[in-house]
Amino acid sequence: MSNESAPVLASLTEAQRAELLARLDGLIDRSGGPEACHPFTGGSRVRGYGVLWTRQADGRRRMVKAHRLAFEAATGESPPTVDHECHDSDECQGKGEDCPHRLCCNESHLTPKSLADNSRRARAMVYREECSRGHAATPENIYESPKGDRTCRKCQAENARAGRERARAERPERERQRKYRPRGMSLEQLVEWALDGNDGDGCWEWRDARLDGEGYVQVAVDGRKINAHRIVYTVLVGPIPEGYVVDHTCHDPKVCPGGREDPHRACVNPAHLVAVPEGHNTGAERSSRARPDRCKWEHVFTEENTYVDKRGSRYCRECMKRRQREARERTDREDQRFRVDGKCRNDHDVAAAGLTREGRCAECAREVKRRYKARQGAQRDATVGVS
Repeated sequence: MSNESAPVLASLTEAQRAELLARLDGLIDRSGGPEACHPFTGGSRVRGYGVLWTRQADGRRRMVKAHRLAFEAATGESPPTVDHECHDSDECQGKGEDCPHRLCCNESHLTPKSLADNSRRARAMVYREECSRGHAATPENIYESPKGDRTCRKCQAENARAGRERARAERPERERQRKYRPRGMSLEQLVEWALDGNDGDGCWEWRDARLDGEGYVQVAVDGRKINAHRIVYTVLVGPIPEGYVVDHTCHDPKVCPGGREDPHRACVNPAHLVAVPEGHNTGAERSSRARPDRCKWEHVFTEENTYVDKRGSRYCRECMKRRQREARERTDREDQRFRVDGKCRNDHDVAAAGLTREGRCAECAREVKRRYKARQGAQRDATVGVS
C-alpha cells in the first residue's frame, strides 16, 4: 500500500481528526447545490489537486489530497485511487493540471478505482482533435497501441529525424571517407581505382584495405582471395615467374618488427615490389625471425646448433634436446607412479613382463591388444550371423 492510499483519519487522534475535517469543510465551496461540483478553494495545489497538511499521531507531517480526504470522511474507505466522475474528456476544456474537476470534493462525484482502471481512463482522456504540437488527430495520423496508448505519427517522425540529425552532428568526422569497391571492374581498373590518391616515394595504401592474419592486404577476385601487392606487381610490373614471390624492398629486417605488425606488408607501391625466389624471402638476410644470433636461453645459433625447417624457421638444437630429455623424464615419473614393489597397477611383475618402448608394462599392453581382438571377432561373428 502506498503512502497516498494509506488511511488518514484512522491514524489521527480525535482532536486532530476534528480539526482537519473542520479545515477541509471551511475550504470547500458547496454553494452550487448538492448535484454541482464542490471545488476546493484552498491555495495549496499539487498537479491541479487541492491538498492539506496534517500532523499524524507519531508527529510526522503528511500531505493529503482534499478529494481523497472528503471521500474517506464520507465512506470511511481509502482506495488506491479516487476518480472524478464529473470529468468528461469530450466536454472538459481543461487539460491535465488545468482541469477544474480535479478540485471537486463532492462525495457523490467521487468513485473508488484501481490503479489499472484509472490508467485506462487517463489514456482515454487524451483523445483530442490535435496533439500537443498541433497535428490533427486523424485516424491516419494516430497510432493506437494494444494497451490503448495513442501516438502522433508526425511527432514520431519529427523526433526520429531530430535524433538522426543530432547523432550526425555528434559523430566525429572521419579523416578519409570509406569508398566501397565498384562492381564489374577488370584487374587494370581495380588497380587504378585502389591506388587513386597515392603519390610519392613512400609506401602506398590500398583503398578499402582488409588485412589478413599475416598483415597482408587481401582482395577478392573471381571468388578467390589474392594479396594486393601481387595484383599490383602483375598489372604494373609484369607476370610473377613460377617459384617466385613478391618481396617488399621497403622492409628492413634490422628495424621492422616483422610479423603481422610489420607496416610494410600492406604496402602496394610498385616501386617497392620485386620478384624473388621463395627461399630468398625467408632467408636469414630477409626474415625478421633470423635476426637474433642467440635463442631465448642464450644458446648461440651456430651451424651445428641450428635446425632450419622447410619454411625457413630456425630452432636451437640444444633447446630441442632439453625438451626431449624433460619429456622422457616426465614419462618415466608417470610410469613410476603405478609401480609398487616391482609390480604395475594391474599386479604384473614388470621385470618378468618387460616394458614397451614408452616405458609401460608390456603385459598390460598385451591384454589391451587381446581385448581389442576379442571385440573385433565378436563384431565380425555378429555381422556374419546377420547376413
